[in-house]
Amino acid sequence: MVDAIREVFFIEILPVGAEQMETYSKLELNHQEKHYDPSDHVIISHSITNGIPLISSDRKFQFYRKQGLDLIYNVK
Repeated sequence: MVDAIREVFFIEILPVGAEQMETYSKLELNHQEKHYDPSDHVIISHSITNGIPLISSDRKFQFYRKQGLDLIYNVK
């Protein structure tokens, strides 16, 4: 599957390192909407740390803009 992501879809897989995990450890969670998905939080932290815009239809992600997330909200 990983090879297909790289070779068929031409998507670069970025590593998650100490810098991204430092952001993750400081991330204020969205308790109001009960957003506790650790995978989402890793994606958000990666985006914030690397300054990469995140495209998502998940309305819960909007909360993280105040923490530096450059969110492009995709309305379904």
